Amino acid sequence: FITKEGNGRGKSNAYIAGTGIDVGADIFQRGLCLPSDNKMTAEQQDEIIEIVHKCFE
Repeated sequence: FITKEGNGRGKSNAYIAGTGIDVGADIFQRGLCLPSDNKMTAEQQDEIIEIVHKCFE
């Protein structure tokens, strides 16, 4: 897999400086899961949009 520091070759840092970091785990820890049902009404979408906007106020 690929780490933030480069090609980790299975989390080994033998070829790169720094520590091996699991990029997938890092993205999961910092990620945001949003509802994405294709049956959501416009009102439900507006509610989600409003909540997300409030996160950045």
